[in-house]
Amino acid sequence: AGLTQAALRHYFPTRHDLLTAFFLSATTWFHDEVESMLESPAAAPGREQLERCVAWHLEYMEQVDAVVWLESSAFWLRNPDAHRLRDNFYTWLTGRYATLIRQACPHLPAAEVERRALAVLTMVLGCWITHGRGSAVAGNIPTRERREYLVGRIIHIATG
Repeated sequence: AGLTQAALRHYFPTRHDLLTAFFLSATTWFHDEVESMLESPAAAPGREQLERCVAWHLEYMEQVDAVVWLESSAFWLRNPDAHRLRDNFYTWLTGRYATLIRQACPHLPAAEVERRALAVLTMVLGCWITHGRGSAVAGNIPTRERREYLVGRIIHIATG
């Protein structure tokens, strides 16, 4: 970042302050990226936008080491403010998924839409373990093929 350690300590006196600022910034960035993607006319509302959003999330996982994600999760769980930030973000993201599922499947009862949105979030987060960078679980299935398969199955469960 081009900062000296003294300058860094001036703005973030403790490790906790630095990590909290990092996670707030990262969460805000992720939120803005998803909103921008969903506002783009490149994908039709509903199933197509949901598919695009899930695929983007998995592509993001391919760039971030699973260890970083696991350490982040541990920090979020140990710190109440970060935990609330994470929970609020996941609640928001689940709501966005529900909106897209409702658009794709207007015949579904509201309770079923909410359940499917929760399932999408659960499956996407589970992909950190099986699809995230550094995972050896998938064996020799090429990354792109694995991503396309996972996205397809998630969308099938959400809208099928």
